Amino acid sequence: MHCERSYRSPIRFLLFLLALLGLTAGCDDTAKKQPGAKGSASAAKPTAPVAAKQLIDLKAPANVIAFGGVDNLQQILGKAQGVSGGLIPPDAVSPAVAAAGLQGMLKLTTAEAIDLAKPARFIVVDPKKHPEPLTIVIGTKGKDKLIAALPADKKKDDGGNAFSWKAEGNKTAYLNFIDDTAVISSDSGSFAAHQTFLTELVHTKLPGGITVVGSVVNMVTLYGTEIDQGLQQAKAGLEQIAKRDPAGPAGPAGIKAGQVEGFNAMLDWAAATVKDLEKVVIETDLSADGGLLSLQLHPKKGTEVEKTFKMLGKRPLTLLSKLPANSSAFFGGSLDPDGASELTRRLVTWSLTMGIGGAEVPEKYITAMSDYWKATTGEFVVAVHPAVDGKGLALTGLMGLRDAEKARSMMKLLAEMYQDPAIAKGYKELGLTMNFKPEAYKIGDVTVATMQVKMAQPMAELGPVGPMIQDLLTTHTGTGKDMGYVAYGKDGKATLEALIGGKLGSGLDKAPATVRALKHAAPNAFFLMCGAPLDIAKGIDLGGKNPLVAKLADAPASKTGLCFSAGQKDGVIHLTTDVPGEQAKAIAQLVALVQQL
Repeated sequence: MHCERSYRSPIRFLLFLLALLGLTAGCDDTAKKQPGAKGSASAAKPTAPVAAKQLIDLKAPANVIAFGGVDNLQQILGKAQGVSGGLIPPDAVSPAVAAAGLQGMLKLTTAEAIDLAKPARFIVVDPKKHPEPLTIVIGTKGKDKLIAALPADKKKDDGGNAFSWKAEGNKTAYLNFIDDTAVISSDSGSFAAHQTFLTELVHTKLPGGITVVGSVVNMVTLYGTEIDQGLQQAKAGLEQIAKRDPAGPAGPAGIKAGQVEGFNAMLDWAAATVKDLEKVVIETDLSADGGLLSLQLHPKKGTEVEKTFKMLGKRPLTLLSKLPANSSAFFGGSLDPDGASELTRRLVTWSLTMGIGGAEVPEKYITAMSDYWKATTGEFVVAVHPAVDGKGLALTGLMGLRDAEKARSMMKLLAEMYQDPAIAKGYKELGLTMNFKPEAYKIGDVTVATMQVKMAQPMAELGPVGPMIQDLLTTHTGTGKDMGYVAYGKDGKATLEALIGGKLGSGLDKAPATVRALKHAAPNAFFLMCGAPLDIAKGIDLGGKNPLVAKLADAPASKTGLCFSAGQKDGVIHLTTDVPGEQAKAIAQLVALVQQL
């Protein structure tokens, strides 16, 4: 999208700040100026002290869709290069370059008046009514110093603003002050309209790093019609795709007519969830050894979404201890099998319906899947580790059980599902043949079921990833007294024998990457995923044809992992990403190697 009109004058402000957060302002070549409130230039006088609040606790005025800021951009820019692994060019994160860039965009005579070590803030208002929706607040080394640095064409008391002048792009910049803090916009009426909120914003506290708050309530109020129209357009698009070929192609990109209803249900659920949110909050921070990104979903009080969120919360993640410490990746979670039963039932219904091409799934099979889940403790973990034969990687998982007999009986009932004519037909139309054996073999007192999925598409057509996909299409699922086991691939039996016999290894919970992952995880985490991309890339066998194996032979094993976690606190969902500096550098190295190949 061409965005020459985007907020360049007075600012593409905070350069790294807005780039890092991916925040964009609306675009329009015509600056529709709002009448300035008479006397608003008096804001140059010191304001009365305001009790400090946390920034995320502020309630945005009706036409403000986002706001946020940073307490010390200079400090963050200084840390960024050290932890980016070379992914961010030095000139994009240098405090001096950032200040010089800001000077150029504002056409100041010097950058010395700008103080990036002081708090900076911004607001974004409704772009439909305000073609220049971004107002920024930056620290100065004194109001008089900034005024002295303004260009010669500056005007005083212009349209109710303290100063105005032509900035980059020949756009007018309007300047006002809150104490010694500069407020800059390309909308002449912005300061007068939002002075009270801007004053609150200037005096807020941040936990550290960068914070952005998006008001979902305001967005839905202002753009509810557009959201509903977009939802209907998405549904219509799915129907058109299905109509072109009602049977649906065998490939994964095809949509069968029967699947449209399932997709529509998912879209409706997503839309309803958005409308039940109050706000979303993004927080980022950098430390000496990496960066954290947190996305928070705040629901409206008393809504169904809040009730659903509160079903999710801190649960034990104890099964990590039973998988190999040398795993290069893992993911695990723990949900209340009783409290979250409705949520899991909904997910089961969707996954079964969509997985068999939209065919109607008999109620008894949906119930069987739900009952299987209720027979578990709700905890599961899957890890990627060296294969038992030393060739490549293997994928192995565990699930806690509290009613093994019920789990086995549900497994037998599900075996019938794959023989059901309607369901078998659905898989066949997708190019899949399912071979499910509920009691294929036993390892001690553990009964093992096997599932082999055959694709109509030859594996050779999938290139080097064919062998890996083939392994993932064969599953061995064991049911013991208090534990469920799963292994993938033709060697799944050998893997399960090693796991059940205690020969596969353990202690993943004590591995350095896991310890760090748990330390930086979302509050009351119920889901955790962590992996070292470079270790995985060099460990995958790909039928003995992995081109990265030789190039990475001398690369040391990672001590950390790129991690994602989810947690819930006081009804708020926290989604946290931890990027250690080691992993940022590893990703940069991996990207360079792939480019070479």
